[in-house]
Amino acid sequence: MKIHFGHGVLLFAGLFVAFIFYLVSQMLGERVDLVERDYYEQGLEYQEVINQKMNERISFDVSQKGADFMIQTKSELKTSSCLLELYRPSDSYLDTTLLVPLVDGAAVAGNLNMQQGMYRYTLRYKEGETWYHQEGELIWH
Repeated sequence: MKIHFGHGVLLFAGLFVAFIFYLVSQMLGERVDLVERDYYEQGLEYQEVINQKMNERISFDVSQKGADFMIQTKSELKTSSCLLELYRPSDSYLDTTLLVPLVDGAAVAGNLNMQQGMYRYTLRYKEGETWYHQEGELIWH
């Protein structure tokens, strides 16, 4: 059978359509890690976070001790717990949120199964009627 110009055009169009289907299937299978799933709603309520940051007092020292996440108060606080949010920029499946109880000004968050790398943390705590907000970064070894 002889291949004519029309056959070549149909063959090219068929290969092009197959290539487009391949690209679409690859894009649909790609995982997209957003910082937050409800980022739009959090953006609308961001003024509250700004107010908490204005109240910020660096009251906690955050570090790693072995496989545990250590939280130590630097000053006298009248709070019994804090909310700890760990954010891993490279993999959203490693993000964690914990309510950590403070005992004698210290807390240990263990068994987190954290992988090595950089984490951003956010500590939120309440003293009286005022909310405080502290952020930082930690390199997990």
